Amino acid sequence: LAPIRKTYLIGARHSNIGFMLGALVGREQKREPMTTNDDKKVGQLIGEFNRAWTDGRLDDLSVFFDERVVAIAPNGGRMEGREAMVESFRQFLAMARVDDFRVTGVGVDVFDSTAVARFGFVVRYEINGASYDETGSEVLVLVKSDETWRIVWRTQMPAP
Repeated sequence: LAPIRKTYLIGARHSNIGFMLGALVGREQKREPMTTNDDKKVGQLIGEFNRAWTDGRLDDLSVFFDERVVAIAPNGGRMEGREAMVESFRQFLAMARVDDFRVTGVGVDVFDSTAVARFGFVVRYEINGASYDETGSEVLVLVKSDETWRIVWRTQMPAP
């Protein structure tokens, strides 16, 4: 794949910026697997987190989030705080029935007490009799404190 090129206005001048990783897409990368116990713990946390909300166990969600968690919505909106995060799940599940939710391609990179996790998802849900099928990806940043991983930053992106 060729690098994606977009023109952005930076201050009073234009700049052509190539997506730096675009040249690497599709190339086989040679690297040793870096699986650690923390990678596995974060992967398990992601599974537990997604099972909790899809099973409607909303009272269990707060343990997954740091009290200062920040979420950035696909539309650019920003949400801050554990209680707001849990409330967003309550509001969604109050109006929607989730018929299917599947996670694909979980990847975790750990840097000391910080982890970045990403995964794809496919979801089918119904609101007011209308069905929706969506695919996208989610990125989570987690911080480990007292041997416990918690989500501090979260965003979802629709599939291109």
